Amino acid sequence: LTNNPLIAIAVERSLDMIIGLLAILKAGGAYVPIDPSYPASRIRYMLDDSRAPLLLTQSHLTVLLSLDGLEHDCVELCLDATDVADQPGENLPARSTAEDLAYVIYTSGSTGKPKGVMVENNGLVNLALAQIKAFEIDATSRILQFASFSFDASASEISTALLNGARLTLIAKETLLDTAQFSALLVGQQITHVTLPPSFLNNLSEQAFSDLKTLVVAGEACPVEMMKRWSQNLHFINAYGPTENTVCASAAVCFPDMDAVSIGKPIANTRIYILNAQHQLQPPGIPGELCIAGAGLARGYLNRPELTAEKFIEVELLGKTEQIYKTGDLARWLPDGNLEFLGRIDHQVKLRGFRIELGEIEAVLGQFEHVKEAAVSLYEADGNKRLVAYIVVSGQWLVASGQKEGLDIHVTSSMVTDHWQLTTALATFLKAKLPDYMIPASFMILDSLPLTPNGKLDRKALPAPDKNTRSESALPRDNIELQLASLWETVLNVPSVGIHDDFFSLGGHSLLAVKLMNHIREQFSARLPISALFQHPTVASLAELLRQEGTRRFTELVPIHSTGTTNPVYCLPGAFGSVMYLYPLATRLGAQQRFYALQTPGLDGSAIPETIEALARHHLKLVRQQQAIGPYQLVGYSSGGRVAFEMAWQLEQQGETVSLLVILDANAPGFKSFNSSELECLEAYVHLYEQIMGNSLNLPSETIRTLPDIETAYAVVAQTFLQHQLLFDPKAAIEELKAMVNVVQITGQALADHPMPGKVRCPIHLFRASEQSADDEVNDTREAWGWTQCTHATVTEHWVPGDHLSMMLNPHVKTLAEKLSRYLSGKPV
Repeated sequence: LTNNPLIAIAVERSLDMIIGLLAILKAGGAYVPIDPSYPASRIRYMLDDSRAPLLLTQSHLTVLLSLDGLEHDCVELCLDATDVADQPGENLPARSTAEDLAYVIYTSGSTGKPKGVMVENNGLVNLALAQIKAFEIDATSRILQFASFSFDASASEISTALLNGARLTLIAKETLLDTAQFSALLVGQQITHVTLPPSFLNNLSEQAFSDLKTLVVAGEACPVEMMKRWSQNLHFINAYGPTENTVCASAAVCFPDMDAVSIGKPIANTRIYILNAQHQLQPPGIPGELCIAGAGLARGYLNRPELTAEKFIEVELLGKTEQIYKTGDLARWLPDGNLEFLGRIDHQVKLRGFRIELGEIEAVLGQFEHVKEAAVSLYEADGNKRLVAYIVVSGQWLVASGQKEGLDIHVTSSMVTDHWQLTTALATFLKAKLPDYMIPASFMILDSLPLTPNGKLDRKALPAPDKNTRSESALPRDNIELQLASLWETVLNVPSVGIHDDFFSLGGHSLLAVKLMNHIREQFSARLPISALFQHPTVASLAELLRQEGTRRFTELVPIHSTGTTNPVYCLPGAFGSVMYLYPLATRLGAQQRFYALQTPGLDGSAIPETIEALARHHLKLVRQQQAIGPYQLVGYSSGGRVAFEMAWQLEQQGETVSLLVILDANAPGFKSFNSSELECLEAYVHLYEQIMGNSLNLPSETIRTLPDIETAYAVVAQTFLQHQLLFDPKAAIEELKAMVNVVQITGQALADHPMPGKVRCPIHLFRASEQSADDEVNDTREAWGWTQCTHATVTEHWVPGDHLSMMLNPHVKTLAEKLSRYLSGKPV
């Protein structure tokens, strides 16, 4: 090997990782870390670009690291299969100088190819000594090795521990993805020092840090609230630095009485300048580009002399010539001598600690044959960041302009298939060339990219990610799917989720996966490994796993949105008893509106209250366990309107206040009797699901009526429902159907027998569907369908588009939600 050779190392988190790293450094080489999970094309590029003559790896990874097609000779050596028992145990004589390279780490590059940053030994040693002092590390410290080996922060964790005789604790990737396991490891290993990105820290509780002394956050901006929380009992440091300055350039010790989080002051032997476009010093308080000089400065970019000359320049500052690195970050000096980070000047972003050149993703997108133009942006909503790609297409993928909102194209239903085919093809194409963290969470197709008056891309004018509602066939089909869909929306901060939508395609990532699994554990009392989400990334598939795990739990108070801040709404379904078709309404009201659905007992085969009075008492017991005192907001759809009315009556008799009683397309007690047969109820279920799905089940009423008996009818309908995945357990399908029909019959008769108990004091809002059929409540000629006789207050009628069922489904439910939201109380209780 030549002097100071570049040696590639592609290993998983293990002792082999540390052994290989030390072997390379002691032999006088510089290590080139490669994540074995990277796409094969990216791995080959890094090996070719570095011209590494040797690749250290592990036996089980060789199949992922195909060296076929390399432009140079590279020997593969498996650390776990190498016998070193006969080798001498003494240290090798020193072969490195301070100016030799310690490592080359590849970061995202704007040309579509990653760029290798060359860091020298003196920079790494300076970093370790500075951080050992700043982080208060000694030989008794226990440091967690959290960062990916291919991420430069790992060099900080490893060097500060090993150069000071401290303990370095390695962690399996699976443990990183499970909050409970991660917390248990911190406690069990008595970790005293850890460096985490703020987005990961969000998922942890104080109990995980029982022995922690120093907590460092880095990789992305730290919120003030987070700093105040964690700095109360810990040595809390907010660190900043690019790979080009050996991990860290500045650090701030934070205290809970601070009102802002700065990036502090330069670490030892590091100088920071805030310069204007002419490379002149900016006065304190005036923003400029943050530029770095000093011992940590990298040598430059491997095999990229033009880029090195552009980013590493010599300037005259304070009477002397300084070589500086232009970070592209915007910052300013504060009056107290600390630095305030203000964002990026160029289009480089930080996502979950990873530095990403948006131009690299754009360049790869441009290689796709149907992409005419592309732009990528980092979109943030409610603290959740995700990449969004904006595409202008050509040829067969050209999407005809429909009704537009801003620059976004709302494609017609006939074009949806092409749109999804394109986005799927793009995601697949990118995954073959880029790491997972660089894959956009969503793709938007535009007629053209917005431009500034100078003809340049106007990134500020790029529209927010598309929030088109999923098709009705993707609605939840049972309580498990309903609750999972709600959790998906909360965690991903999206307005609507279909049961076949992929968690990761919607913007999910490992940190959000941890949060989702925590919610699932709380809501279902089911502990699933994080790997389950990677294997079952849709609501439908994960719900099936929960059923198989025996964790299915029928709950009659279904929390569709339970994490909002507003006064909750309690919504009751019609005679079918299922709350599935209440989901679109809850979604349209928004995640901040707490929304609970009350499913009719009996769908799981349990006893069914035989009177409306008893059913109302049953529901109120659940409601008052959730909300002990009023005011209460009740919404009843179809015959559920009468149940909501009875609940309002009982609450007022108990001295409680009902601030809102909403009746959705239902008439008051005393209108018509119930005379539907068991077979007719079964037919009604078939028609209900056809309307919700928007597709025919090819099971017309005439076919059902000609079957020899009711048992045969149940068997035929059950088989049809199983084929369309509307029921799930073949052994229990008929019993499930019978339970559903039984609910309709008993509840229907109870409604027919229900007298008006008296007048309520609260006003009533009656929402009526504008499209009525001949046998609907429209035949009720009473004023406001009889509701004026049910209250001492007023009855207000509202008309909404759609028929009795479609008013509850998209697109009509949007109007219903908009009108209803005007009367909902935003005041929390």
